[in-house]
Amino acid sequence: MLFNNAGTFMTPALIKDIPVENFDDMMLTNANGVFYGMKYAIPVMKSQGNGVIVNMASIAALLTQPTTTRQSMLFWD
Repeated sequence: MLFNNAGTFMTPALIKDIPVENFDDMMLTNANGVFYGMKYAIPVMKSQGNGVIVNMASIAALLTQPTTTRQSMLFWD
């Protein structure tokens, strides 16, 4: 079983006030972490003949605020 639940949080701020480097770090952890977890877990699951992947998201996907837009966009499906 793969349970994707890792993520980072940044202090809420308006988009115009967020340094690009901070945004890039959050994207690398929150989006790429899910991708890499699945990339390496799927071959193991296939070789075992079964497996389960659970991708956990945040309530921020549904309850966005002007200062949490970057978190919301990562979790909306």
